[in-house]
Amino acid sequence: IYYIRRWNKRVTFLITLMFIKTYKIENLLDSNWKERIEIIEKLSNELTTIPKIRFKIYDDKLEYSQKFIKNDKTTFDITLIAETLDYFEKIGFIYGDFNRKNLISNNGIGYIVDFEPSLKQIKDGKEALMFTMPYISINDFKNKTLTSQTDKVGFYYYLKRIKGEVSSSDIVEFKNKIINQIGFIDDEIFSK
Repeated sequence: IYYIRRWNKRVTFLITLMFIKTYKIENLLDSNWKERIEIIEKLSNELTTIPKIRFKIYDDKLEYSQKFIKNDKTTFDITLIAETLDYFEKIGFIYGDFNRKNLISNNGIGYIVDFEPSLKQIKDGKEALMFTMPYISINDFKNKTLTSQTDKVGFYYYLKRIKGEVSSSDIVEFKNKIINQIGFIDDEIFSK
């Protein structure tokens, strides 16, 4: 989505590309989702590792808009992302979906993107935790919740992947580890 603004009386335009998602409010299952979206907006204003994010509530819908960042895959300082995750844990904020698609870089800066307004939502008609398999701690999976442990698991696998130390077979091995510890798994979850 492009927003065009006019500056002064000259015909100069600022074009900002926004990434927008819409949620049905009835599908946001966390009781504190309104507090969560306030925290996300605040974090996006304070931290350089998060693009600007805004939420708007309309009757029965919630609109999420995030400044679009083109992933140019440039090298960036990964310690800033680690510090951001440490800060999240310190303030009790759970990101919940740390995976390679949600960590991008542009112009040498790393960004965490795609924050969910509620960690539990109705998705495809079912109650779901908002994470990407298999990047979840085994305890969180057993307890059907998301904690900072899941954020750490996602970051760990991200680091291993960029170092070339993890492959698709490693992901299958991690899936099997979850199956062995829990005793069951919905294969449909892993196919996403």
